Amino acid sequence: MVALFLVAAPFRGLAQTSCPVALVSAKVENDTIQVEFRNKGKVPIEQLSLACSPAPKGAIHGAPCHVETGIFYPSSVGWLKIEYPNASRHPIEISITQLRMAGGTLWQPGASSLCKPRRTTKN
Repeated sequence: MVALFLVAAPFRGLAQTSCPVALVSAKVENDTIQVEFRNKGKVPIEQLSLACSPAPKGAIHGAPCHVETGIFYPSSVGWLKIEYPNASRHPIEISITQLRMAGGTLWQPGASSLCKPRRTTKN
């Protein structure tokens, strides 16, 4: 039983890592949201999935409102442009739903590793 615990311990540590991305800002300009983010991790990110709340009309609640693919290196800052009709009508909360790291590893926020969401501001 002890051997099983020792083998599983490193995997539990991976599941409890802190959020590897910081949402720096989210600014509204007409029907778009400009999101600035920073890769805080030690591994490049290949795909970043974001949720917008409130979700656009007709979207499934909790579903990603934007998926960005590219190579985002550690410590780098990136910008995303999200098409979002009527974005300037009310504040929108942007949150990270999933990351695909270099090598194909998926990272999702959990109870011990929540990513801080960012609320939009007008430009």
